[in-house]
Amino acid sequence: MKKQISLILAALMILSLSFVSCGDNSDEKTVVTTTAESEISETEIITEINLKDTILKKDFGGAEYKILAAAEQWKSQVTAEEENGEILNDAVFMRDRNVEEDYNVNLEYEVVNGYYAGKETVRTKLHGSVMAGDTAYDLFTGNTAYLCERILDGLFMNQASLEPLDFERPWYYNNVNKNITVSGKLFVSSGGFNFSNESESWCTIFNKEMLASFGLESPYDKVYNGSWIFDEFTRMGAVASSDIDGDGKFTKEDRFGILMTQTEPFYALPYGFGRLITVLDEDGIPRITGADERNVGIFDRLGEFKKDKTLYYSCETNPKDELISKFSAGQGLFVLYPLRIVEIPEMRESVDFGILPLPKYDEIQDGYYTLCWAAVAAIPLVVKDVEKSAVILEALNCYSYVDVVPQYTEIVLQRKLSRDDESAGTVKLLSEGISMDFGTLFNASIEPTLVFAESLCTPGKYTSWWAKNESKIEAKLEKLLEEISKLN
Repeated sequence: MKKQISLILAALMILSLSFVSCGDNSDEKTVVTTTAESEISETEIITEINLKDTILKKDFGGAEYKILAAAEQWKSQVTAEEENGEILNDAVFMRDRNVEEDYNVNLEYEVVNGYYAGKETVRTKLHGSVMAGDTAYDLFTGNTAYLCERILDGLFMNQASLEPLDFERPWYYNNVNKNITVSGKLFVSSGGFNFSNESESWCTIFNKEMLASFGLESPYDKVYNGSWIFDEFTRMGAVASSDIDGDGKFTKEDRFGILMTQTEPFYALPYGFGRLITVLDEDGIPRITGADERNVGIFDRLGEFKKDKTLYYSCETNPKDELISKFSAGQGLFVLYPLRIVEIPEMRESVDFGILPLPKYDEIQDGYYTLCWAAVAAIPLVVKDVEKSAVILEALNCYSYVDVVPQYTEIVLQRKLSRDDESAGTVKLLSEGISMDFGTLFNASIEPTLVFAESLCTPGKYTSWWAKNESKIEAKLEKLLEEISKLN
């Protein structure tokens, strides 16, 4: 009986894991403790499940599996050529070796420029592989910022139709995949294999010593009770702001509540406020959110914030130029920047700091979200073996989630002298909030200003701007949807 119950609990555990987001960086073995109330009375049963044992295994007979990776600038977050003693590098290296051993395949990576300069190279290689039918690649991975045209070229398979891929599993970024699905079609997907998404997610960093010196309450508590909202963020920041040199002006010599780069936070904060450019209707079709009351309120509030030059200081775009040094010198309580800033040695060696999600717009908001130009994976429309492409992609996502993502989290939490255990939970929330929508993915075809929205952050401007541009934007969306409906 106990064995039967254990098996049932194992099955329930697998089902329950399907509803957890990719941000849950648990260990390889998930332990479930349950007390039965009937035949086994109060006996405690512990069932251990190795997540890698819950996915399909198949022997591919030593076949090559070739991945075209537009990721030259962050190659170490995609593949590793050998072990070198660095934790993350070695975790990536062993992930690939384990996949090769468990599936009897040989992983081969062809890495090209991942920025805009590499877009033409990617186009040429994928067109050759698909249109010429040479099936050179089994998988493609790259950043969504440079992928839209390749999707519209019809070069990728609809992953939603491939049975080995289970997008309800915890190794997928569900807030990305569900929002870029159109009428049940998903041409690119994001999961643990694309763990660079963790480092690209926007977050809030705070100076722990400065917070204590001003007698401010713990922002960790606010995050967990749902009150970490933008008004609290700016209120706490205002306490720290001071005209240090007493010249009656706020300049780079003074202390600010918030340090950030020049325009990028005005792109990121609306996403932190839960604002999406498009949402799916009941038929799974993306629709523009437009100028509803919440969107208008978001841009008006950011416009008020933008005018307050006593509250924040705009640093140079490269964090090494100004931002980190000012934060280390105690000239800023908060920093707004992607999580990758904590990978920079100068930041890791600086003052004791904590990591938080971006603040919510208000307490009504259902969770914490963050802008992330998501890295994704795509299966070319023509491949040698569709099953092999899908099965190995699922394995790469699962194995990365189990063995690689936790190692990245450890790096994020490690400081000069200690490990920041307090931030472990908030980093998990940050990961769970990684999101992207169809309008963001295809912003170049719809309207880039909806993403790069700094110019809209002026009280009263968004309403008039939307009224002027609504019909044009809606027409572009309809044309885009018509193109996509013809794909695959």
